[in-house]
Amino acid sequence: MATPPRAPAQRERRGPPAPAAVAVSVILPAYRAAATLPATLASLFAQTFADFEVIVVDDASPDHTWEVLLATPAPRPLLALRSAHNQGPAAARNLALAHARGQVLAFADADDVFYPDKLARQYAALCARRPAAVANFCAAHDEQGRLQTRQVGTRFADDLLLFRQDIISTSGLLCWRDTVQALGGFPHGLRAKEDVALVVRLLQHGAVDYLPQSLYRKNFSGRRRAQVILAGVEAFWRTFAAELQALPDRHRARAQGALYGRLAGLALTEGEAAACWTYLTRGCRASPGACAGALLGGLGRSVRRHRPGWTAGPARVPES
Repeated sequence: MATPPRAPAQRERRGPPAPAAVAVSVILPAYRAAATLPATLASLFAQTFADFEVIVVDDASPDHTWEVLLATPAPRPLLALRSAHNQGPAAARNLALAHARGQVLAFADADDVFYPDKLARQYAALCARRPAAVANFCAAHDEQGRLQTRQVGTRFADDLLLFRQDIISTSGLLCWRDTVQALGGFPHGLRAKEDVALVVRLLQHGAVDYLPQSLYRKNFSGRRRAQVILAGVEAFWRTFAAELQALPDRHRARAQGALYGRLAGLALTEGEAAACWTYLTRGCRASPGACAGALLGGLGRSVRRHRPGWTAGPARVPES
C-alpha cells in the first residue's frame, strides 16, 4: 500500500480560477525537466477537451524545472507542487493524487507530447464502458514518429506480471480516480514499473481497455542501465509475490530466463562483459530457451532501430 504523501514544500496555483470539480485531472511528475516541460504543457493546454486541470509535481529537481514551470503560461487551471526531497515518480504521482479533483485521472511524463484529441477520445471511450472498464490506455508514437502499438492478449494480467511485453506506459493511461484511491494509489517505494503495478491492481477491479490509436508521442530514447532495471523488476516481483506464486512454475522460469537474457544483451551494449556473463548464467539456469531468445531478440531490435525507415509494428502478446 502507498503511504500518505508528504506535504509539498511549495505550492502555487496558476491559470484561471479552478472550479470546485473537473472531469479530468492530468498528473505530471517532473524531474530535471526544464528543457522539455514547456512543450509538454503546451500540448496539454492545446487539448480539444476543456474540462480538466493539470497538477505538476517538481520532484526536487536540481535544475530550473520549478522556475520554468512557474514561468510557463497556463490557460487552464494548473496546480504546481514542489517536493522537498526527491522520492521518485510513484510518490510524486501520489502527491498529485491527493490534490486531484477530477473524476478521471490522466497521466503525463515531462517529455511527452499529447495530440490535441487525446483526452477527448480516451475520456469518451472510458465513460462509454463504465462500469465494466476501470481504465483504458492507448498506443503512442516514439520520438522519431514510429508507431508503438500492441495487441493485448486474453491473459493480460499474467503478461504484465511476467513482463512478456512492455505494453504499458503511464502516459497512455486514463482511469477512474475513486478506483485508484481505493487501491491506495501507486505502490510506495517502487521507482520503476509503478505504472505496470497500478494496472495489475486495476485489473483486479475491472477491465482495462486498449485503444490501438496513437494519441501521443513518447520519448523512448532514455535507457536505464541493466542493474537498475534488475533492481526495479525484483522490487516489482516482491510486491506481487503472491500473484506470481499462483502462476505455473514454467511461466515464472521463462519470465526469469527472458529477463536475464534481455539484461545480458543490455550489459553487452554497455561494455560490461562480466555482468553480461552473470546474467547469461542466471538466465540459462532458469530457462535456457527463453534466455537465448530474449538475448537475440533484444540485439536484433537494437540493430533494426538504427536502420532508416524501420517501424515497430503490432506485436502479439504471448498467451502461454
